Amino acid sequence: MKSFNDFWNSISEDDFAEIADKVNGAVESARNETTDMSNLLGNQISVASILLTKEILKHYHEWLTEQL
Repeated sequence: MKSFNDFWNSISEDDFAEIADKVNGAVESARNETTDMSNLLGNQISVASILLTKEILKHYHEWLTEQL
């Protein structure tokens, strides 16, 4: 099996830009939907972290599938 670094190096700048656009959209939604401003920063960080992780894992799953 190839190393994780091989996967990481396979992610293009376009892939990262696409992921960033999704994350930014989700953060904007969290910003607009947060009613208690004391939760605003935490909500934005949580949404960004979860979505970034999900997108990277999705790409990793697709990459692993291609390796089989």
